[in-house]
Amino acid sequence: MVYSEVPPVPSSQIQSRLEEAAKIVKQVYSVAPIYDKIVSALLSAGVRKLSDTCCFTLGVPVGPMLAKPTKGVSEILDKFQDTEFTCEYKYDGERAQIHYLDIGSVEIYSRNAERNTGKFPDVVDSVSR
Repeated sequence: MVYSEVPPVPSSQIQSRLEEAAKIVKQVYSVAPIYDKIVSALLSAGVRKLSDTCCFTLGVPVGPMLAKPTKGVSEILDKFQDTEFTCEYKYDGERAQIHYLDIGSVEIYSRNAERNTGKFPDVVDSVSR
């Protein structure tokens, strides 16, 4: 897609444009892991518009967040300085994405995007209420 941009990307900028495109595609795939949708959007609008056309969709599990261990709270505070952020305790157990669909149904997915709705009828009942 980068090589087919109009006007053509100058050869001095091609490497940085390729890296930027790869970053965009990876980010989009983590929130909309549907190849057909991504390829179609790439072909119709190009890389730069990809995140506008491929975004979160209820009922489609997103990729798990990638965490990076830190050496302490001060490292986090330095990194985020004046940015508002939220922290959570890490508990052992199963992670799940719970999607409450517009039609009122509930879908539960594992961190590997496996549909686990049937394993958690109590959670489905709770979310439905």
